[in-house]
Amino acid sequence: MKRMKLIITGVVAIAALAVPAAAAAKQRDHNHDRIPDKWEKRHHLSLKKNQAQRDQDHDGLNNLSEFEAKTDPRDADTDNDGVRDAAEDPDHDGVDNETEQREGTEPRDADSDDDGVTDGHEDADHDGLDNEQEQHEGTNPADADTDNDGVRDGDDPSPDHAGDGGGGESSSSGDVTEHSGDTGSGDSGSTSSESGSDSGSHGD
Repeated sequence: MKRMKLIITGVVAIAALAVPAAAAAKQRDHNHDRIPDKWEKRHHLSLKKNQAQRDQDHDGLNNLSEFEAKTDPRDADTDNDGVRDAAEDPDHDGVDNETEQREGTEPRDADSDDDGVTDGHEDADHDGLDNEQEQHEGTNPADADTDNDGVRDGDDPSPDHAGDGGGGESSSSGDVTEHSGDTGSGDSGSTSSESGSDSGSHGD
């Protein structure tokens, strides 16, 4: 009987050691990019390079956000519903995954900071626009003056354009950067950027 107790005690002790070891293996992160190795291996991402800010499927979400949103970093529309992953809103908080990425909130938690206010109704940059309004206006939820014209976004009639009259030129150039398919020069910029991303994604 005494021997049996010793055996049981030994088994329990080994099991207690095995559980944290298994958890540690699951969360192992060789490249220190806050993405578990297990997830990176599943999606054929290199463990030698930091993957957090890379976007192999060009859907607007970096790999860290894809991990947090539980989407596929190599498929721009993981659930094949015709909506790219960046535009999905899995936690139904009024802001999509791309906006959650920009504001640093959790794409699967409607109230990331547990303060009783949903992420879409937060105003992280204190500019008078909540995050849902920032998404609608096309402004940066983490920048109180997106177009750097000296007027905070909430008080700016055109918060995503620098200036109204003479500032139109500057505004137009901003549009080319943001929508790189609108002009000839945008197309070439977009192509070169994508080709750079693609070349970086082989074996990445």
